[in-house]
Amino acid sequence: MKQNLSVRSAGKVVAVTLAALVVATSLISLPAASAVQTTTIRWKGSSADAYLSSSQADGVHTDIYIFATDSASNQKSARSDQSVAYVNVYQYTQGNQTCQVIDGQQYCWYDYIPVLSFSGYATLNSAQAFQSSRLNSASLQTVMTGFDAVSNSTKTIVIDATWTGVGNTTSGNSVYNYRSGSYIFSSQSVGSYRQANVAISISGDIVTTADSGTASYSYASVSNVNSGSVNITK
Repeated sequence: MKQNLSVRSAGKVVAVTLAALVVATSLISLPAASAVQTTTIRWKGSSADAYLSSSQADGVHTDIYIFATDSASNQKSARSDQSVAYVNVYQYTQGNQTCQVIDGQQYCWYDYIPVLSFSGYATLNSAQAFQSSRLNSASLQTVMTGFDAVSNSTKTIVIDATWTGVGNTTSGNSVYNYRSGSYIFSSQSVGSYRQANVAISISGDIVTTADSGTASYSYASVSNVNSGSVNITK
């Protein structure tokens, strides 16, 4: 099934960002135990994120999440200069339709067959790997190794992404909840945000491209976060 993102806003002006998901994945190894466990991560600094959804001519649907920041920290430190990047590529095809009558109403839905479910992150050792120019633009070029849950194998990809800020800069609070499989990410942050156009190229073991102009749905932003925290529950 597709991942769900629900957002509730608070404060003067609100912008949604995927930063918390990235930092959580990049800085900790989430526990494999079946008991409910929660870990808290703090993050701040310049960042850029994007979500693009598109359909290909062969019937494969592709969702891409991408995020990079120049300042991430674990729960022992509220300040760090560690640069990290996170990428999730989820591909699926539409399966059979199922219909059911409930209280006299017919409801129909489709099954979705996963083709690829890749998650990966990288600690960026080079200062040039992620660059952000205030809230005007940002770029990410790095090599990343991650895991594909569908093929049960590791994959190495090359990321090349460019953000260009559009519209006005807004400031305020961002609050959102994100569910991915058995994980729940709840985030709050305070900072400045600007929507952006983004172009993403992925090569290596996974080959795909996406940009704001051709995607069926696109959200991207560049931001400068003063303080933020995320709770990761499994």
